[in-house]
Amino acid sequence: MSHPQSAGSGGSPPVLAATLWSAAVALLFSGGYSLTNAHAALARPVRVALPWDFAVPFWAWTIVPYLSLNLLLPMALFACPDRRALAALAWRAVAVMLVCFAVFWHWPTASVHTLPQPGLPWRPFFDGLRAFEQPVNQIPSLHVAIGVLVWRALLPVVPARLRPLWHGWCALMAVSTLTTWQHGLADVLAGATLGALAWYGPWPLGMRGQHATAPGSPSQP
Repeated sequence: MSHPQSAGSGGSPPVLAATLWSAAVALLFSGGYSLTNAHAALARPVRVALPWDFAVPFWAWTIVPYLSLNLLLPMALFACPDRRALAALAWRAVAVMLVCFAVFWHWPTASVHTLPQPGLPWRPFFDGLRAFEQPVNQIPSLHVAIGVLVWRALLPVVPARLRPLWHGWCALMAVSTLTTWQHGLADVLAGATLGALAWYGPWPLGMRGQHATAPGSPSQP
């Protein structure tokens, strides 16, 4: 379902505003993760796992789709056609992060897996990830929650013929949280639920559903 662009919001895309929002979201993400990771290191994190989690294989190559979210979130912000759409997406991302950080602080969790040492060429990717993000603060998966927002925000601007690829890549991003042993199934389900609530939930100021439609595609209510 495509959402209509807000009435009277024409003009060029808000590049400067998107730049500022991207910087603000990045600062919140890095600051919140650093703080909650440090807190988890001092606490006794709970290990949450379903029996299925221990059967998930480790696929080192899936670190690529996992890390791709770091590029896709700024792309989604810059793809917004106007300030109202940009604010709608940015505030959703901020809300998701604040909810996750609050849960992480009050209920720190840790991975049930011991990460193997991946070989080349994937090792540098994991080393970079570990330098910033430890396998703690699992549930809900912030990665999956933001992934839901990015998937839905960029969907209208993806050409119709490429949408199956877009759906597939976004699904792979979610699966990669499992196959890189960053998260368990409960984390992914909780993150997907949070992302869906953030996208479809009620928002003030008429911001609900204000996102671009694909060029040439009819708007739907």
